[in-house]
Amino acid sequence: VLEDGVLSKDGVPIVLEYVTTTATEDSDLAVFVRAALKEIGIAVNITTLDDVQAEERMKSGDYDLTLGVYWFEPTVTALAYYGIEDAYNSMGAYGGLSFGVTDELTELAQAMLSARSSGELSAAADAFWAANYEACPTIPITGRIRTAIHSADWTGFVFNPNYYVIDLSAVSRS
Repeated sequence: VLEDGVLSKDGVPIVLEYVTTTATEDSDLAVFVRAALKEIGIAVNITTLDDVQAEERMKSGDYDLTLGVYWFEPTVTALAYYGIEDAYNSMGAYGGLSFGVTDELTELAQAMLSARSSGELSAAADAFWAANYEACPTIPITGRIRTAIHSADWTGFVFNPNYYVIDLSAVSRS
């Protein structure tokens, strides 16, 4: 119930803890998220910890919000890179789909990874994001898209499905 600008459930105001690191970009994002959630009546307390302490909190699951891994497009490649198992791992320290997810999300992510056509992938992605928004383990704020800007004189660029690999062996200038 939203009353006097405060969202509550069963008469108790909703207050979330945002665990962040001392990195400026992480703590700045926490302040931004707190301000955005305040606009809809949700209070956020920010807990700033060094990297080791923050990782321990992630391992224990003792937090409500934290900065996730910077996902990238296409989502299916990010899922393959970060992992979908339901256990803490080093990528799960700040998100990914590897910690605190539901069995349904794990199954839907696996469906994306095993899709055999663009139609299957599109349907699996739609189902994944619909379930993700319902369960809300992750909220995508930004995504990275690989972009190449070059003169038409250059040809032969091949983009590997691995986001971090660009094969330049066939690049040539005409």
